[in-house]
Amino acid sequence: MKLCIRFVIWHAKGLSSCNFMEQRVDPSTYDECYYAGRYQNIDYQNLKRLSEFDHIYQKAGSMLQLEERDRIVDFGCGAGHMSFYLYLKYKCDITGVDYSRDAIFLCEKNLTTLEGRSGHSVIRERVRFIFSDGDNLPDFEGVRAVFLIDVVEHLYDHELDSILSKIRKWSGEKEIKIIVHTDNNYYLKFIRPITDLLAVCFGKATFQKIKKVKVEEAKGHINLTTASKLKRKLISHNFNILKIEYPSMDIAITKNQLGPIAKYRIILYPIFYVGKIFYFLRPSFYMLAKHRNSI
Repeated sequence: MKLCIRFVIWHAKGLSSCNFMEQRVDPSTYDECYYAGRYQNIDYQNLKRLSEFDHIYQKAGSMLQLEERDRIVDFGCGAGHMSFYLYLKYKCDITGVDYSRDAIFLCEKNLTTLEGRSGHSVIRERVRFIFSDGDNLPDFEGVRAVFLIDVVEHLYDHELDSILSKIRKWSGEKEIKIIVHTDNNYYLKFIRPITDLLAVCFGKATFQKIKKVKVEEAKGHINLTTASKLKRKLISHNFNILKIEYPSMDIAITKNQLGPIAKYRIILYPIFYVGKIFYFLRPSFYMLAKHRNSI
């Protein structure tokens, strides 16, 4: 049975309406089962090293060097892993935002666990989580950076436009940066069909099972993109692109991507070298961009 948790609603100079269109992914899609099945399960009670976080959080957290005084927004925070990684590494001020009540429940649960550990009793002074239903986004001030980790693919285009417009205002008269990690549609269109077919040929999957997985993914992944497409989107909102990077390729990462068919060297090594040479076909990418308001 879930314990009742009092959600922290932090008013950052009030909440303003964004007038989103009705079209959006049902927030109930992102329940506890969703996070348990698709994201890293971190034991915050026994966490000892930052290296225990998934490589996505480590890479995103290294895209921009932060300081303790910096104010950060983790938009679409999910279970809070990006927020906690940034806090543990930089001790900066972080606000996580999500429109899934189960996500906020998990964030608060993890926050309570960390709060009970030695050295983190004041974590709530630096980390907080907000439930936002999508129609009422906070008006923050003085934000140094916004992290959108595995978020873009879950937003309809009009939602992304509205959020980017909002983010531009959160810096006040200063510069604001965004760090994005999202799926690469080139990989999904050109590489994944090959690995799916190979999985069927080698008896590690069936077409029915693959179809079922794709149907489930399609419920939330409604805006798949590429680095070039997202770059154009950000430029249209007056962001300057500072950096585009793809995940590093090594045998261990490739094995993890391929799953049970990775044991076949005839599959493993060709896929590895394709990703090594044709970097734009890797499963995801990172993007760092900035916006400076005119004074």
